[in-house]
Amino acid sequence: MEKILIPSDFSNQSLQLIEYAVLNHPNKVLDIVLVHGYSMPVNYWDQINFSQKAVIQNLTDEGFMEQLDILLLEHDSEINTIKIELFLGTNNLAFKRFVEQHKIVSAIIPTERLGNFNRKGSFDPTSYIVKCIDNTLEVCLSENEFDISNLQFSISDLF
Repeated sequence: MEKILIPSDFSNQSLQLIEYAVLNHPNKVLDIVLVHGYSMPVNYWDQINFSQKAVIQNLTDEGFMEQLDILLLEHDSEINTIKIELFLGTNNLAFKRFVEQHKIVSAIIPTERLGNFNRKGSFDPTSYIVKCIDNTLEVCLSENEFDISNLQFSISDLF
């Protein structure tokens, strides 16, 4: 089994990276860790009552979780587990420990940064991934890049 780290802003666009992982790791069973950067609260009371599970439930919506369940059903023979984890650190050393703790082997990141990290406390962990994981693959998620319907041809191009 191979454990792959994928950044997530809890959008359907970030789920495309899971599809890419499955399609490009044939004959392998994958453990996937979706990581979302989150700043720990500074208030003592909030720190005492902090719950990763509650934060993840607050950040995700029903549509995202439904799509995640569909991916698991569609790829049940290729995906062993998908975990959602918060990275709560603030530097590369903390991220390296996070990677070691989760036994991450590789990562898949989008070439265009995911854009839904504008919620309070959220941040994009992609820069940490690039600096700390050697086996990182960048994937273009642009929907229109290879869409033939957007191409224009003329009859003179055919001759």
